[in-house]
Amino acid sequence: MKKWSSVVAVVVLCVSLVIGVACGGGGGGDDDGVTEIELGMALPLSGLMGAMIGLPAKQLHQMAAEKIGVFEVGGKQYRWKIIFEDNQGSSAAGGLASTTRFIYDHD
Repeated sequence: MKKWSSVVAVVVLCVSLVIGVACGGGGGGDDDGVTEIELGMALPLSGLMGAMIGLPAKQLHQMAAEKIGVFEVGGKQYRWKIIFEDNQGSSAAGGLASTTRFIYDHD
């Protein structure tokens, strides 16, 4: 039963990530005409899992977003804004809680 709950948690997180980006989860435009696209990432940021996996992954994604910087699609300029949530890496409940925070706190 634990295996299925873990699989369900991963699927829910992946789907919420895709929906957040596909539904325009972006913030408003900036003063310089660049639209921010919000990308939600639920990672273990605390405890042993956070030290081994979460924090390095967080730094990697921040560096990638900075390296990409402003990009253009169809004549409009965009920039990634990555939002991180701690799913505590312990159970499906942590994943569900972080997904719920993405939906309600970050639209």
